[in-house]
Amino acid sequence: MRQGIVGNWKELAALLGDRRNSNRCAFIARHHGMFSLMGFNAQQISTLREKHSVYRPIQD
Repeated sequence: MRQGIVGNWKELAALLGDRRNSNRCAFIARHHGMFSLMGFNAQQISTLREKHSVYRPIQD
């Protein structure tokens, strides 16, 4: 299932890049995990992990 999601992200990034003639959406292809698109800050991620056992890597 994860590989399918990653494949969808890569395809979406490529299609948007082709349509916009830009690589502004290339970041979509580099996301990992189902919560990676939510835009949480480091504190929010820590709260999710500690209080709700939801894991999402903290990215720089």
